[in-house]
Amino acid sequence: IYDYIVDKSDIIHIVYLQKNGDLNYVIFSDNEKIDSKIAKFDMKSNDYYQISILIIDDRLHTFYSYSNKINSSIYTLHHIVIDKKVQEKYNILRFVSKRNSRSFVVDNDSSGNIYLFYNTISENFSYIFYTYFNPYKSQWLQNPVMISKAEKVCVYPSLLIDSENNIHGIWWEKSSNGFTLKYKRMSQTGKDMYKWVELNLPN
Repeated sequence: IYDYIVDKSDIIHIVYLQKNGDLNYVIFSDNEKIDSKIAKFDMKSNDYYQISILIIDDRLHTFYSYSNKINSSIYTLHHIVIDKKVQEKYNILRFVSKRNSRSFVVDNDSSGNIYLFYNTISENFSYIFYTYFNPYKSQWLQNPVMISKAEKVCVYPSLLIDSENNIHGIWWEKSSNGFTLKYKRMSQTGKDMYKWVELNLPN
């Protein structure tokens, strides 16, 4: 599994997990390649499903989900920050999901706040939750917010922060006729500031 991103200086950053458990970080800049190992994962005890990365203030933020092989329906989300070999580690949360699903998405705003959607999935339910990381407190929100409808099956969340730091989230909601695309927005200004507002999309 892997993820990559191109920063504002057109430098390519790649993080990938090898079968032996090595988590590697590669930087491509001006025809130069820098490759380093940033972590060692326990492949014998855990299954790893997804990696996402962000570059914020020249620091690498890596997010990954995994489950224990004994109880594969309980996912754990971790957050690692790399800055000149100095690491910060955060255990974001645990949640129920299914193997091989795209369980979370992340993005950041211009102030360094990190926003995350994750998808709880079991045989009987599937919800979308929202949480965020405050860089000034170096802390993740302790009580994530469910932004999808409780009685609906919702899957495949996507997340985008625009140039004015408004948060946009979309996902698929199952209905009797198939799936409907749902869209919610949290604005940073105006009467709906810091509130999730659902907006209707064209059919």
